[in-house]
Amino acid sequence: MPESASAADVIQTAITDVNGWLRFDEYLNIALHHPQVGYYGGGKVRFGTAGDFVTAPVLSPLFGQSLAQQIAEVLRCVGGDVLELGAGDGQLAIDIMPMLQAASISHRYHILETSAALRARQASRLPASVQWLSSLPESFCGVIIANEVLDAVPFRLFAKHSGKWLERGVTIKKSTLHWQNRPADDDAVRQRLQNLALPDDYETEVNPRAEGLVRTLAQTLKAGAIFIIDYGFGRNEYYHPQRARGTMMCHRAHHSDTEPLHCPGEKDITTHVDFTAIAEAGLDGGATLAGYTTQANFLINNGITDLLAAADNTDAVAWTKLAAGAQKLLAPHEMGELFKCIAFGKDISLPLSGFTRNDRRYQL
Repeated sequence: MPESASAADVIQTAITDVNGWLRFDEYLNIALHHPQVGYYGGGKVRFGTAGDFVTAPVLSPLFGQSLAQQIAEVLRCVGGDVLELGAGDGQLAIDIMPMLQAASISHRYHILETSAALRARQASRLPASVQWLSSLPESFCGVIIANEVLDAVPFRLFAKHSGKWLERGVTIKKSTLHWQNRPADDDAVRQRLQNLALPDDYETEVNPRAEGLVRTLAQTLKAGAIFIIDYGFGRNEYYHPQRARGTMMCHRAHHSDTEPLHCPGEKDITTHVDFTAIAEAGLDGGATLAGYTTQANFLINNGITDLLAAADNTDAVAWTKLAAGAQKLLAPHEMGELFKCIAFGKDISLPLSGFTRNDRRYQL
């Protein structure tokens, strides 16, 4: 591949190689995860207020510190280690590890990161004791964390017209990327969509890759818990008849758009999570559904307000910033309600503290 090649160049070559039509998840695999030109794979993503978007760990250290309370509870029960998927800029690990050390929790911290550029960025900030993995271990005991990971897993797009489901893909016209629909030929996905009884002129997403990842995580876990935090809904809300254009969104420099074929490789392309499908995948993998609630409920149950109250308030500016970050994590109109936490467990004998109040498994 020429050094000057762009994601659009790689995508156009891929389209030519598959006879002129590329399924959308394969398009995303290049635009987001190609090791040289992808948004994540090539290390083009920028986190934080001066970047493309803000994640919970960047907003406030209280996010990771609260999550650490839950992790410690599980590790006291089953032992083992911590495995974080897609660690971004490493901030979540920075906030979790000292809390576990202060609680005298013996563990190793592992990160599974597919982007070499992001691994290097994480390594520049994290201690040498962190171990990076290139693939999932065959078995794992402890806690697995996936914070804002599933929304970045390549998904498929479908549109219903005249009573039939079509799959959306990408083609080339006059050297430009364009949409092209084809009859959906995946029987399992088509049947799932038909069962939803959605109206015509409806567009939506399905993410078998994300479901497969969760199923594999559940199979890999031998004892402990999996915590997945992301934005999304249960199936009935996700596929609401009025959500006729789906949930796909692009993010760049804190601006959003709905044009994923524009500037591929230069922006995030994401979708909300169907947490019902994720729950089913975890159960298929042999895990128990241990809890499901909003991010606000999960953090409050794990003591975020106590952590804020105990924080040093002698520096008024720093404390005000900390409180403002907590407010964004918890407020319903910010991240508190849209973001959810779902947990799976194996061989843990205790109820998880993050779901002691306002467990919403009934909404799945």
